[in-house]
Amino acid sequence: MGIVISLNDAKLRDFLDSRPGSYHYVYSGKDRKQIDEFSANNALKRIDLADLNGEEKDRFRQAYVDLVGELGRKHDSLSWWATNTSAKNQFGSKLFENLYLYYFLIRLIRLGETENLLIINPPGNVYRSLAEYLRTNKLRHKLLGSPSPLAWNGAKSLARYCIAAFLFMTRTLANIHTARKYMSGRLSRELDESGSYPVIRTWFFGHTLANQDYSDSFFGVLPSYLADKGKKPVVLAGIMGEYKPIVARISLQKGHLIFPLELFLKYSDLPRTVLEILFHRVSIREQVKLDDINVTELVKKELQTEFSGAGVMSNYLNYYCIRNLLRRIRIRNFIVIYECNAWERMCILALRKYSPYTCIIGYQHPPLFEAAVNMMMSPQEKGIMPMPDKINTIGKVNKEWLEKHGNYDGNLVSASCALRMEIGASSELAPRKGTHSILLVLGGVRHRAIDLLNFAAKGMGKTTGYSIIVRSHPELPLRLITGDLGFDLAASGVFMISCNASVRDDLQEADAVLYDASTIALQALYMGIPVIHIGLKDILSFDPLPDCRHLKWTVTKEEELLGTIEAIYRVPEKEFQQQQRAAQTYVEDYVYPCTEERLSEFIV
Repeated sequence: MGIVISLNDAKLRDFLDSRPGSYHYVYSGKDRKQIDEFSANNALKRIDLADLNGEEKDRFRQAYVDLVGELGRKHDSLSWWATNTSAKNQFGSKLFENLYLYYFLIRLIRLGETENLLIINPPGNVYRSLAEYLRTNKLRHKLLGSPSPLAWNGAKSLARYCIAAFLFMTRTLANIHTARKYMSGRLSRELDESGSYPVIRTWFFGHTLANQDYSDSFFGVLPSYLADKGKKPVVLAGIMGEYKPIVARISLQKGHLIFPLELFLKYSDLPRTVLEILFHRVSIREQVKLDDINVTELVKKELQTEFSGAGVMSNYLNYYCIRNLLRRIRIRNFIVIYECNAWERMCILALRKYSPYTCIIGYQHPPLFEAAVNMMMSPQEKGIMPMPDKINTIGKVNKEWLEKHGNYDGNLVSASCALRMEIGASSELAPRKGTHSILLVLGGVRHRAIDLLNFAAKGMGKTTGYSIIVRSHPELPLRLITGDLGFDLAASGVFMISCNASVRDDLQEADAVLYDASTIALQALYMGIPVIHIGLKDILSFDPLPDCRHLKWTVTKEEELLGTIEAIYRVPEKEFQQQQRAAQTYVEDYVYPCTEERLSEFIV
């Protein structure tokens, strides 16, 4: 078998011109025009990276979870739990993606089913591990182009850390100053330092205090419910968006005890964080294997990358924030978003050390899916991973998923309620409107939002008669990604930007909903509105409704989108109404509404 690894497009073009033939190729990047030209002009056949069967994908997923779990067992420390690698976060760490690519390539090479294999532009870390594997196993390969020298990569990593530390300290110092300027007086007036409070750790966006009405994007009615029960919480807010305007609005809010987390930081916490990470970063000295494949260098390089950036520093701040807050008040119970993020674990570690009596409740709010490896716990890390005392989910389906796939004990997880979804508010089904308005809901992950918009644009083409209403995620305003789209959103004639604050208002205007991994799909089904899942050729599926058979369609190719939308309009009325009722029943079994009994799960 001939193996060719290309790190340079110009040399790849020259190679294909000089050696025409039939090649199978693996390309892990985005589908660039140049790659398409190579394929069209040289009879190249692409091998899809998602081309593993379900059993093989499950094997890889579990091997990855066990690998991270074993690392956690051996390197149990503040610096380990502060990394996105430890959190199995696919969007904050490249480890999952790189391990899968390497695993996939080794599998191809071992099977030997491809006569001529062309590997185009693999990430540098994957290339080095692959080249070492080929040398060790005496497998010949041809290299087109040159990787950057390892020595330069090390110098680059150190320089990157210094720059990241400077920017981190500059930005955070400014935020601490702003928080003190707007909030110090209110802190001394409104917080009883001899009191014991429940604390809610959440995130604030630009819309969270629209018109001074507090609408929490994660905890919904919970802050008001606790206040009504005489347990007024301290709301500890991380800020997503423009810091100063959001803090200014918080300072004017009268009904709740809301404080930005930087208010509880000391200036000295910043150099302490930088030095802690510099001198106590995780160092991998043992061999690391994924199944029987040596992936030591891939893991080392990913951790080196993480410890060279500002992400770990930002996660550390949550530890110092909680420590300093505990010097002012006692925390009766601590309610935190539960997605196994590194910042959550730093909060938990601080509470375990400085306030072991505090009851920690994690609220697991998003639907779960095959790709939710961050919510899977390996046997190796069970018992050492920082965990809440109790996890409240949005309903039965998530509880069962955590127990079956996540390795969670049943007595740790409760099926509580969907605090931020309008489920149970009204069981009236939406009538078919025929407005030809389709709602496209974006998530908060940049590249996925871009891919979803590009998919929809190619799928709709130049068709007329339809309007695609785009609703962006609060963490990712549309203005931040329009420049990277493959088309002009404003000039498309098909796409419009939602101006509605309420999700329900957008849904009431839509004939159908296009989604990737959004919770809004559940709310749409509850209202009797059809949903179309856009499959983006993921390694593992992000669809939170894999077993839904009512009012749900799936599209994996752009050319199928318009036909699928038109097919929805052709569903006979009687059948459509039957599917509406079945879909609503499905959602009622999936997520539970907020009742007195279920809300009381958050009271200690």
